[in-house]
Amino acid sequence: MKSRIFIAVLIVVLLVGGFFLPTKSGLRDEVEPESNPITVFQEVEEEQQAAEEAREEEERKQEESEIINSLPETEQEAYAWAALRSDPESLLMTPERISEYNAALIQNTSFIDILNVPSYTPDQIKDLLTEDQTLVKDLTGMKDAITNQNLDSTFHDLRRGIVLSRSALKVLPTDEPIEGPDGEVADVALLTSSTPVWILHNSKDSLYTYVQSAYGRGWIPTQNVASASSQEIWLSYVAPEYKVVITAAEVNAEGYVLDMGSVFACIEENGDAYTLLIPTRRSDGAVEGREITLDRTVSSLGYIDYTWVHLFKQLYLYKAQDIDVSTDGLIHNIYHVFGLELPGNLSEDMEALGTATDLSSLSDEELTSSYSSIAGPALIQDADGVSLFLGPKEGEVWKFRQDNGKGQEVIVDAPEVLTVIG
Repeated sequence: MKSRIFIAVLIVVLLVGGFFLPTKSGLRDEVEPESNPITVFQEVEEEQQAAEEAREEEERKQEESEIINSLPETEQEAYAWAALRSDPESLLMTPERISEYNAALIQNTSFIDILNVPSYTPDQIKDLLTEDQTLVKDLTGMKDAITNQNLDSTFHDLRRGIVLSRSALKVLPTDEPIEGPDGEVADVALLTSSTPVWILHNSKDSLYTYVQSAYGRGWIPTQNVASASSQEIWLSYVAPEYKVVITAAEVNAEGYVLDMGSVFACIEENGDAYTLLIPTRRSDGAVEGREITLDRTVSSLGYIDYTWVHLFKQLYLYKAQDIDVSTDGLIHNIYHVFGLELPGNLSEDMEALGTATDLSSLSDEELTSSYSSIAGPALIQDADGVSLFLGPKEGEVWKFRQDNGKGQEVIVDAPEVLTVIG
């Protein structure tokens, strides 16, 4: 019995004493829990995933760089300019915002809602043309062209028209250059293929037609316009629901010259191409559709996204093709690709286009600060007229303009007004 008690006491002493036994440090360490193998596995997996994502991003950048370097030189220039922006591929304006912008343009400028056709009487049409004589009264040496306006003839009702090919909208019915008193060419605007117009009158020799466009009134060659007998037929050409937009500076397709920004009805998608309905002119002047095939590389199904990358790409496509259009015409056509409208006379309507800043009185330091703070695409007006603002680069500020059909980067000089479109 005593032995059993002794053994029990001995066990208790050993157990209690063991608790107070010193460790190597002289005190008993707190027992640390062992690492959870599941947690360790998750941490390793997350590190591997992060490393994989970093590798994929590096590969993507390398592949993107290789693609850009393989592009034509002009496209590489476009990407180089876009890369200077903080987010070159983000939307500058949503489609909804573009629609709002176009609506405001009609309210704030001379731009006309061309699809809203008025019911002009012949007498009202004659009054419009007579009113426009203020544009030509000071032109010397143009007597024959002034007579060719046919003001004494019978005027007819307004007709809906479609421009078939690029046409200079001129103040007189003639193919001769028209210079104003200051020596500048007195064209009203440039109309491109598929532009909707109202047909108002014909010249005495019937070779020219007087039309109203969204940008202004004037004369174009009669062979360059066709008439539609109804609103429905007209809209099917000039405002089709299922549309293809020309993205190349100029496309020669089956004998037709199509301009950047022009819109055509899409009949069918065929792999790498579209089937379009192109307006043509019958012998009686009425519109007649012809189907042609167009490669996807020079067109887009619907308007393209308004981003820095796309803006500069469209710009440098003009530089690549050397299309002989004015800088104003180039700017209009580029913005049509995004579904954006601009007034006919950019110089007169700079303040109506967006946020306009007068730069003429700023110091060089203030100019540098102003240019650097511009967040959106802009037009700049200076001694050369209106140009597209490219932005600051390597200590210089650049713009893009046309000079005899040659698109070029030019250092900004003697600025006056800069307008951010947005």
